[in-house]
Amino acid sequence: RILIHLEGELTIKNAEIINNNIKKVFEDFDNVELILNSISEIDLTFIQLYQTIKSFYLPLNKILSMNAEWSKEDKKILATCGFSDVLSVN
Repeated sequence: RILIHLEGELTIKNAEIINNNIKKVFEDFDNVELILNSISEIDLTFIQLYQTIKSFYLPLNKILSMNAEWSKEDKKILATCGFSDVLSVN
């Protein structure tokens, strides 16, 4: 199991870098946990990327999870967009 700490902007601008780095980590680990800290900006691109990666690796018996403290506003947006059940919304 490996923990990956992400901070700053989790937006479309950084989606390709995040995607490539997570895929690289899965070459050596079966369980990856993303820890979100000090997030200055997040958009649905990151959430969709998370869901896509998680769905891709699940049949390969690899686990992707996320640990984040979501603001009230973030929780509302996630629920409205149908992602509250995909994420462990804290």
